[in-house]
Amino acid sequence: ADTVKARLDPALAAPPAMQNIATAPPSTTPEPVASPQRRWRPSAPPRGSVLATVLVWLPMLGWYAAFRPGLMSFDSVVIYEMAKHGNWLDLQPPAYIAAMWVSTTLLGSPSLLTLGQSLFLAAGIVAVARALLRLGVNRYAVYGTTAVIALLPTVGAFSVALWKDIPYAATFLFIGARVIDLTRARWDDDLSAARDAAWSICAWLCASVALRQNGVLLGVGLVVVLWLCLRSQRRQLVAVLLIPLALLGALKLVVYPLIGITSSGSQPAVATQLHDIADAASRDPGMFDASDRAFMETIGRPFELWGSVYSSFGCSEATWEWDPRFHWEQVNGHASRVVSLWLKVVREHPAMVVRNRLCVGSVAYRPDNDHKLYTVGRGVDANPDGLRTVPISGALHDRAVSLLDRLDENDVQSWVWRAPGWMYLADVVFIAVAVKRRRWILLLPVLPLLMLQFSVLPVNPAQDARYMFPGLILAVLLLPAITLAWRREGMEAPAAEP
Repeated sequence: ADTVKARLDPALAAPPAMQNIATAPPSTTPEPVASPQRRWRPSAPPRGSVLATVLVWLPMLGWYAAFRPGLMSFDSVVIYEMAKHGNWLDLQPPAYIAAMWVSTTLLGSPSLLTLGQSLFLAAGIVAVARALLRLGVNRYAVYGTTAVIALLPTVGAFSVALWKDIPYAATFLFIGARVIDLTRARWDDDLSAARDAAWSICAWLCASVALRQNGVLLGVGLVVVLWLCLRSQRRQLVAVLLIPLALLGALKLVVYPLIGITSSGSQPAVATQLHDIADAASRDPGMFDASDRAFMETIGRPFELWGSVYSSFGCSEATWEWDPRFHWEQVNGHASRVVSLWLKVVREHPAMVVRNRLCVGSVAYRPDNDHKLYTVGRGVDANPDGLRTVPISGALHDRAVSLLDRLDENDVQSWVWRAPGWMYLADVVFIAVAVKRRRWILLLPVLPLLMLQFSVLPVNPAQDARYMFPGLILAVLLLPAITLAWRREGMEAPAAEP
C-alpha cells in the first residue's frame, strides 16, 4: 500500500527507518545521522505544484481587476516616483524600486509588479502547503486551509497592495516552508536533508534582508534559536547567519553607493530612539538641560514642538516624524548624540520607555483592537503624475470597496486583519502535537512566527496590518498540523521495504 501511495504521490513516500515515536523518551532527542538507505530532499516543483500556485493566484487576479494597477499608499507613490524619475534612496529597498522601474518601463504602470508580487505570494502559500504534506499532515485539511487562505478577501487585497511587504511576506512563507522541511528531516533523523533545508533557509533569508531591513532581526533570531537547538548543525548555522548579514553589508556599503543609490541619512536608523525622546519631551520636558534643548531645536524648533506633535499622534505610531517642521537632515553625523540623549531618557524613565515601546509595538503581540489598525487603501493615493485606479470591472471595484469597508469595522477587524491571535492559536497546536508525540523538534514550525514578532516589536513605526500579516497567513496554514497528534499519514512505514 505504501508503494502504491508513493507512486501516486511522491510527497507521501515513506522516509528512511525511524525510531518508534511512541516509545521515545520525552526529554531526549538523539542527534541525527546521515541515512545510508535513502535520503529525502525537497523535489523540484511538479506540475501539480505549478497548477496549485495558479489556482491560489486566480482570486488575487480578481482583486487586481478591481483595483488596477493596485492599491497605492503614500510610500507606494514615493517608490513609483523614484522608479520613474530617479534619485533612488535606500530607505525603500532598491530591489523593489528596480521591480517598479521594470514595470513602468515595460507597461507604463505598476501593473506588472502587482501581478508578479501576487504570483510570488501564491507560490509561497503553496510552498508551505507542500511542506506540511511532506511532514505528514492530513492532506484534505491542508487543501482546505490553503483554499480558505486563497479566497480570503484580506489576502487578496494585501496581494495587490504595492508595498515591499508583499514580496517580503512571500519570502517569509518560503522560510516557514523550509523550517517545516528541517523539522521533517530531523524527525526522520536525516542529517543530509536537514543540511539541505538549512541552506535553503539561508537563501530565503538573503532575499528577505534585501527586501526589508528588519528582516535581519528575524534572521538573527531564527538562526540563533536553531543553533541552540540543533547541535550537529552548529557550524553550518553560523554560515547560514553570516551570509545574509554579509549580503546586507555589501549592499549598503558597496553596491548601493556604486550604482548611485543615495543613503537616506541617519534618521531612519535612530527613529526608535527619537520616538522615545519625544515621549519624554511630552511627559517630562524638565529632564532636558540647556545643551539637550539646543541640540533638539536644531531639528525641530521650538523645543515644545517635540512634545506637542508627539502628543497629537499618541504613542501608537511614529508617523509624527513626517511633520515638515522637523529637519531630520540635522541628525546626519549626530546619531551618537541622539543615542546618548536616548540613554539619558532610559536612565531617568525606564518604565516610560518600556511603556512607549510596548504601545507602538502592540501590533506585534496584541490580538485586540487597542489602537485603530491601518489595513489597505481603496485605490491610488494622490500623486503628481496623475496615476489613478482604472479597474477592469467597475462593478467588481464597487463590491471590493464595500467588502473592505465592512472588514475594517472594529468588531471584525481584530480577527480578519490582526495576526497575533491566529499566531497564538498555531503555537497551541504545535505545543499540543509536540507533547502528544513527545518530540520537542515539532515546536520548530512555529519558530518563524515568534521571530516575526521579535523583528517587529522593537522597531515598529505604526499600527499597520501589513507588518504582521505574513504571520497571519502562515499561522492559518499551520493549523491542520493538529492532525499530527494522532497520525502521520504515510510516514509510519516499516524499517525496510519489501
